[in-house]
Amino acid sequence: MRKTSLVIFMAAIMIVGTIGTGFIPNAEALKGKGVGTSQYGSSTDICGLVLCSEYPGGKEAYKSSWTSMFKSSTPKTVEIETTSTVMVETKQVFVSAHNADKEFPIKLDVFIHKFELDKISADEALEGIKETYQQYASAQISNNIIDGVGEKIDLYNKGTLNVEETIESIHLTAEPQNVNPEYQGALDEVIHMFEKDAISAEEAIDGIKETHAGFVDLYITSDLIEAVDETITLIDSGKLSGADAVEAVHLTAEPQNVNPEYQGALDEVIHMFEKDAISAEEAIDGIKETHAGFVDLYITSDLIEAVDETITLIDSGKLSGADAVEAVHLTAEPQNVNPEYQGALDEVIHMFEKDAISAEEAIDGIKETHAGFVDLYITSDLIEAVDETITLIDSGKLSGADAVEAVHLTAEPQNVNPEYQGALDEVIHMFEKDAISAEEAIDGIKETHAGFVDLYITSDLIEAVDETITLIDSGKLSGADAVEAVHLTAEPQNVNPEYQGALDEVIHMFEKDAISAEEAIDGIKETHAGFVDLYITSDLIEAVDETITLIDSGKLSGADAVEAVHLTAEPQNVNPEYMGALDEVLHKYESEGTSADDAVTEIIEIHEGFTGLYITSEVIEDVSIQLNIYDTGIVSVEHIVHEIHEVIEDAELAAAAAMSDSGIPAMKELPPNHVDIPTGSGVPGCEVEDWCYMPANLHVHVGDTVTWVNSDNLPHTVTSVSPTGAETPTPEDEDGLFDSGFMSGGDEWSYTFNVEGEYYYYCQLHPWMKGEITVQ
Repeated sequence: MRKTSLVIFMAAIMIVGTIGTGFIPNAEALKGKGVGTSQYGSSTDICGLVLCSEYPGGKEAYKSSWTSMFKSSTPKTVEIETTSTVMVETKQVFVSAHNADKEFPIKLDVFIHKFELDKISADEALEGIKETYQQYASAQISNNIIDGVGEKIDLYNKGTLNVEETIESIHLTAEPQNVNPEYQGALDEVIHMFEKDAISAEEAIDGIKETHAGFVDLYITSDLIEAVDETITLIDSGKLSGADAVEAVHLTAEPQNVNPEYQGALDEVIHMFEKDAISAEEAIDGIKETHAGFVDLYITSDLIEAVDETITLIDSGKLSGADAVEAVHLTAEPQNVNPEYQGALDEVIHMFEKDAISAEEAIDGIKETHAGFVDLYITSDLIEAVDETITLIDSGKLSGADAVEAVHLTAEPQNVNPEYQGALDEVIHMFEKDAISAEEAIDGIKETHAGFVDLYITSDLIEAVDETITLIDSGKLSGADAVEAVHLTAEPQNVNPEYQGALDEVIHMFEKDAISAEEAIDGIKETHAGFVDLYITSDLIEAVDETITLIDSGKLSGADAVEAVHLTAEPQNVNPEYMGALDEVLHKYESEGTSADDAVTEIIEIHEGFTGLYITSEVIEDVSIQLNIYDTGIVSVEHIVHEIHEVIEDAELAAAAAMSDSGIPAMKELPPNHVDIPTGSGVPGCEVEDWCYMPANLHVHVGDTVTWVNSDNLPHTVTSVSPTGAETPTPEDEDGLFDSGFMSGGDEWSYTFNVEGEYYYYCQLHPWMKGEITVQ
């Protein structure tokens, strides 16, 4: 018997990508792998091959043992018995460029934290840091953090930094996100003592300089540190001193507070003027004094510079009195310009809409309102847009009611698309009810479209429909196809839900064995063409188009082809299905129902079941990385199973982040009379605890408007139904009172309730979702 030392070093970055697909399980087998979480529940109480409660030291000790065995920078020596020799194998920890930003600082933190707890000496900590750094350097893995740590090690080797300084310098380099908060906090301690009169201004300045040097001397910097450095230079030159110097550092180190403090100080003066407590001249003097209080401290911002320009106009005599005060007010509060401008215009336009004034009087009022801002040298994108419309009015291109409406829509761009869509929808709805022919509908669409374009009103939506109308005029689209093409173009938020729904009908028939795979593929292609031939597309449609290309090339066929389209068209379901399938394997392994080798074999089979269908996601790619590491033979099979378990557990935790401890999503903070459609409501189960809509029963008053917000990643509808009490409403239960149509993730929809009563509604796509509005 003899011993041999074998040291395996990582010398090149492993190729990250999809592993081979030599074995591809069919789609039917893949479907059986489960979705969502494992049927056995969470595996977080399993530690290795036993329950955490049975593991010596519990879960923390178990995690620590994994860290030391597989992640420590100190090579692990393991004796392996063989028939002829005893081989001592030392495995080097695997390093990856993929997770370097996250993993490298964590690995360093192990040593830094132990040093901070006095568990290891500074020399031992630095030695561990060096070894960790060398693993990445040897593998030619580089990023800003790794390079920065390398520079600090070089400074230590040159004797520029001692060992403790080097550790602290590396700590801050590896956690750059913490530099500014730590720096600000350290300065704030000194400044706070000065503000409490616990130390003098001179002592505060000394403390500030000492704090500043504590970072600079460690070769740590940031934009914030450099800005304070300039202020300290001004102090050293004598341009700033005493309390002014301390305040200058304070504001420089907390730039986020400059504008609020500046606005607040100006507002005090302006508010006194608005209350007639001081004259306009006194207000202007107060404004200048406040302004100088920041400028003289060498503190500036875009806001301060904008007010400076206004003060220059005052000094030149171009602004005076109340106008000057108002100009400063609006300049210092740019967030209020558009609302005030829109409100002032709206008063005039509303009087015209009520026939209280003529179109000519309305135009005069609009011009007067507009000049009230422009003459104060106040502008914005909105004001400039209305200015262009007024130019069109002055040129005679717009007049009368058209001119007023053009200003109205220009000043309220947020209303253009809804009004445009609504106007088109009236025409299209009449066609869908067979009240008008396709030709009449197209004429109505063109007339509606021209009603906006002739007012010089446009948007991305209007321009998209314009392109569709061009296709109609060229003869490429006609009849019902032309109407539908406009419908989908004008309601892009409905494209994906309708497309997914149409594909799902075909795929569902295949899953029920009502049609063959070949018939399903034909149906998929026909559905797909139904959108593409209308010149309608989206990222989802393009993704399925690529899958259909794979089918046509022969790379996908039969049940695999159908499943590939299914997952491509429903990307939100990829991770749950994938993680659910892996979860079952990992649970069997942790319960000693299978060996590590068998577990990896099953994991590869599941993984290839997705990649073989050309389906991927970040989670799938993360598992790919681990399987590539396994293929190198550099780590044990147990380690890979553990790492894959970590990937899946992290992804599950991220997916559950929006859920409360009870499994019910946390109620979002929304304005009054809003209903949230939370994440997860599109999966059966939300009805058990009545959280498919949150709140499930909302009480409002007559005349109130209720807004539904889709926070889910699935499309939903808000469709009113008769109070039948059905557990799962059907289209026959719909009463036609209100219907949101398809709401994609992030969409909102509103309805105003003008009559008392109880109103029931559900989701057409997920009938278990039910809600109620009580109007009193």
